[in-house]
Amino acid sequence: MGLRPFGELALRLNGSDLVTVRADGVFLFSSPVSAGGSYAVDVATQPAGQTCTVSKGTAVSSVDVSDVSVVCRSAGLQIVAGTLGALYEHAYFDGAAESLRLEPISAAIDSKGNVFFTDRVGLLRKLSVDGVVSTFAGAPSPAGAVDGVGREASFQYPGDVAVDKDDNIYVADGCAVRKVSPQAEVSTLAGSVGECGAATDGLGADARFFGRIGGLAVDAAGNVFAGDGGQTSERYFVGSIRRISPDGRVTTVAGGSPGFNDGSGKSAGLVAVGNMAFDPSGNLYFIDSYSVRVLSAGGAVRTLAYHQWITDGPGGGVPTNEFRVLHGIAVARDGALLLSATGLYNGFPEPPRRILRMTLEGSISPLPYSEGSVNYASKLIADASGNVHVVDLESDLGGRTPAYGYIKKIGVGGVMRTEAGAQPPHTGSADGDLRSASFNMPGAVVVDDAGNLFVADIRNHTIRRIARDGSVSTVAGSAWVDGTADGTGAAARFGGVASMAIDKAGNVYVGDKGPDEVWRLRKVSPAGVVSTIAGGGTSAEEDGDGGPQVARFYSIAALCVDGAGNVYVGEGRPINAPGHGGAVVRKVTPTGTVSTLAGRSGEAGYADGGGDAARFASPESLAADMAGNVYVADTLNQTIRKIAPDGTVSTFAGVAGQPGRVDGVGAQALFVAPMRIAVDKTNNLYVFEGREAFALDRNVEQTVYEERSLGNANHAPAIRRITPSGAVSTYAFGQFPYFGVATGNAPSFSERAAGLAVGANGDLYLTMENAILSYAPAPK
Repeated sequence: MGLRPFGELALRLNGSDLVTVRADGVFLFSSPVSAGGSYAVDVATQPAGQTCTVSKGTAVSSVDVSDVSVVCRSAGLQIVAGTLGALYEHAYFDGAAESLRLEPISAAIDSKGNVFFTDRVGLLRKLSVDGVVSTFAGAPSPAGAVDGVGREASFQYPGDVAVDKDDNIYVADGCAVRKVSPQAEVSTLAGSVGECGAATDGLGADARFFGRIGGLAVDAAGNVFAGDGGQTSERYFVGSIRRISPDGRVTTVAGGSPGFNDGSGKSAGLVAVGNMAFDPSGNLYFIDSYSVRVLSAGGAVRTLAYHQWITDGPGGGVPTNEFRVLHGIAVARDGALLLSATGLYNGFPEPPRRILRMTLEGSISPLPYSEGSVNYASKLIADASGNVHVVDLESDLGGRTPAYGYIKKIGVGGVMRTEAGAQPPHTGSADGDLRSASFNMPGAVVVDDAGNLFVADIRNHTIRRIARDGSVSTVAGSAWVDGTADGTGAAARFGGVASMAIDKAGNVYVGDKGPDEVWRLRKVSPAGVVSTIAGGGTSAEEDGDGGPQVARFYSIAALCVDGAGNVYVGEGRPINAPGHGGAVVRKVTPTGTVSTLAGRSGEAGYADGGGDAARFASPESLAADMAGNVYVADTLNQTIRKIAPDGTVSTFAGVAGQPGRVDGVGAQALFVAPMRIAVDKTNNLYVFEGREAFALDRNVEQTVYEERSLGNANHAPAIRRITPSGAVSTYAFGQFPYFGVATGNAPSFSERAAGLAVGANGDLYLTMENAILSYAPAPK
């Protein structure tokens, strides 16, 4: 069959009888097929990341049917358990709209119904009518604003968006307006992104906007109208509305005078012009501070409604307490205005966040809709069919925490649904099945001979088990309770589990840093009994060989186990130099005796050789092959090192101090910060490497080690494969400089993998964000 571990395949007999298959083997339906009766077997639900086909699934039965077969083919990165979408990193991947975590700022719709939206990290993205999100123009986290085509261009402060009748897109970018053609050609129409100044009319780059542009709208003639923040006066911000002709000439058409008064042209007092929208007659409705105002086609500014706390109001319009802070505005098909608002409600400072409908006479009522809600609706767009599209954030973009958000649509019938965006991951400690279980920063992962996964759930202070049948359970420890106590199951306590390994008997070894800052090597038996093998003491500065009661660890950054049951400990990079521990690989016998196998404690560097003649910079991950060789991911030396059973150290692949992503054999290959390593049953190594390379140097006083960038930051993480002969190839790679994880047959990732393991079938298991993932390459 070829069903991947933890996969679930649903097969269907004659359109109704379902059976769920979780492993290769015989499958049986509950309903018998009568002799001479016809039957049809098909796939009801495909397993994640696989495509299964049924052979000989349709026929007429004469005897028990035993020749129906299913073949499953797989590729790509898939979630085994947990959730993706980091809470504190941006996640900007293209794909199916409902599965992506988004951080939209503003949006507009073209004539074909595609939604174009700006994203927080600096992208203009497209939500197609068929529900796919793609990057239309821009590069994430740019150093500045650059004109160009598609991803060759960049935006620095992308904000509001507008679209003209020819489907040209306009983006407010700092103190400039950028134009993006339907072919994704980006140019600067007017102003200068990073050069704000006194509001100055002029052509193209000669014009200046005082502050970041608050809102954009395009009239029927193709003129772009922009809300300019304006300079301060004694009491008010002095805002204005600027008109930009198709050739880029900027003219101030309203505002520029201190005050908050209605009037014509520049005699009107504007404060903080935000989102705006045209009606079919050419009237421009806009948000101005705590008010709704209109600039008529003839150039007169009139206030329609304002919050009643504005005691010196504009002299017109309706005072109201139905809103305070306004965000979005749109003109409905019937001419009414739609507003997204928060404001004082029944006298309380925390109002319902909602969408309002306002007539031109100032009558305000909530817009009725069902099956949804809004939190921070930053933009409203009314389309020609009467639908209302909403850019809705779960938090504002004030810099306190990264927001996540959605693009929603309220249909003509009043039903709200989400067009794009997914909730970021929840953390938790729930056991259960693969879909309901939750984790809180999963780290190291190992696989036993039966294919069960064991995961260090770091912030829950527990060891979790993901069984082949898809059940998730807590093997040892108690969620949210740390400590150092040995015991069985929930009676045991862990501090911060940094590393794990597993032996052929199913014992899991744990490198645990207790709340006392002391490292201990601990063992979890298959029955969940936790014991301390070695380590302890009273200080994190202690380090030394000896028996289980005497030995101390500077750190336990990495672990592996050989076939004889010896445990190997990588002590990671040192901090204080010399002699305070770290930069060594140590061996722990089954009786708990600890000795230094290679390197010298606290002496970082690079040298091959035997025993303490060898030097490591930072042994961050270990793997042992079937012959007893131990492989070391020496992260800050950019190399993979090999320790023979007699303790002789050699460089297996890579060149010390030379980062890069180059395939080849041995020293012909280059790595960028190899940080995780695992070995399969045929002795192939898999290496997860990072984005940026560093070296480790002693400072001038020779007292501490300090990391130094090697200036090689323009890499995405990757998985590399090394054969037993030392041939290195790139197995999978992420994207740069995107953040987050994209699953599927064309996977991508930029998160560092907290854990890496290899299953018996060759699938790789990784932990990223709050998820455990599996990876298998596309079949050749």
